[in-house]
Amino acid sequence: MGASTGMEQGYNIASIEIDLLNLTDFIEDEIDWRNRWCLNYLLGSAARMLEIAIFKISMNLDFNCTLTCAQLKLDRAICKVNRLLERGKITEELADILLDKINQAYTDIEIVKNSL
Repeated sequence: MGASTGMEQGYNIASIEIDLLNLTDFIEDEIDWRNRWCLNYLLGSAARMLEIAIFKISMNLDFNCTLTCAQLKLDRAICKVNRLLERGKITEELADILLDKINQAYTDIEIVKNSL
């Protein structure tokens, strides 16, 4: 859908969305369901915000606020990963992988916002 907007931002946002959805699949393989549901909800919610941003691009509407909302969801996901680590529900190695991927998505969104 990102390519259908005809804008580079749409393609970049779609790429970030795919990365987040792939991350939720990775989490399903690595963390038991009791400890992953909130994290997957937050990441899925951020991905949905990105989908809304793509829709807004296609309608020629302002989408900056939607990107900021996605970043707020990612901030909450970072907090959740840190809580899981503190409680011993995930290993430090897994937390580092998750935090790296979430921070990368956050940074990629910031790059899109700065390109506006």
